Amino acid sequence: MSEQKLNAKKEKVIFLKIEMFWLILTNICIVLNVIPLSTEQEIDSVGKLRKRIMLGQNAQLFEFPFQVAVQERLSGRWVFFCGGVLVTEKKVLTAADCFDHLTANKVRVIVGVLNLYGPPNQYQQTIYVSNIHKHESIEDELQGWNPNNIAVITLATAAKLNLNVQPAKIAENATQYTETNTHEKWMKPPCVITGWGYTENSILPNTLQKASTRIMPINICQNMWPSFKDAFSDGLFLCIKSDFDLPEEHQYNGPCYGDGGGPLMCGPNNQNLQLVGIGCFVEPSCT
Repeated sequence: MSEQKLNAKKEKVIFLKIEMFWLILTNICIVLNVIPLSTEQEIDSVGKLRKRIMLGQNAQLFEFPFQVAVQERLSGRWVFFCGGVLVTEKKVLTAADCFDHLTANKVRVIVGVLNLYGPPNQYQQTIYVSNIHKHESIEDELQGWNPNNIAVITLATAAKLNLNVQPAKIAENATQYTETNTHEKWMKPPCVITGWGYTENSILPNTLQKASTRIMPINICQNMWPSFKDAFSDGLFLCIKSDFDLPEEHQYNGPCYGDGGGPLMCGPNNQNLQLVGIGCFVEPSCT
């Protein structure tokens, strides 16, 4: 595919890479990303994004037991606004800018959920939030572009693990899923993104959506976003897009108009999935 065609098709999404990041948990330290995250800071506000899964499919029960729905109290009712990923029984990873002007006592999460509306399934649990911690480089709210757009939600009570509530396995080395050089067809194992954001028909789905995708070569990401060249080369960012060999009208499978903290999971044939990234920015031209 020509460089001109690549530049014309800027429906890409950037994910914050989850690798070698020190996340302080209860009596444990898990290696996750590249920057230390201070658990001393409680979030009062950081910002909200919506997710749009384009050309996705309905997920099945038990398929993504780590997926979390984050809700806020708004005008007397609970409203979904961001995704997240369960990493321990009491910790959820998400994007920091999901919480602009929003305190922890106005947030709750649902784990084990497949359908946002209607009767709950027997596995899901609604859990209130005790603290929300943002990366130490972010103050009250995200100002401009911050490559450390990540937050950790601490649950008020531990999630009870079951068939549809399980922590995600974190990739020890995310580079196994990336390419360094440009290829017409990338050969690394495919990945999957999930969420309840608006579909290509501008409809908010009831059922969790999934879409297969691949991580783009680093040099293509750098060409698309030269301002973030260092963030890509330093391993902070990944960007994704569907395979080039798909028909043109189906070349964009993925989030659009913001990802809102949803997970990027990778594994051979979408099996044995590992957490590789958290959605932090989407190119708005995909709309």
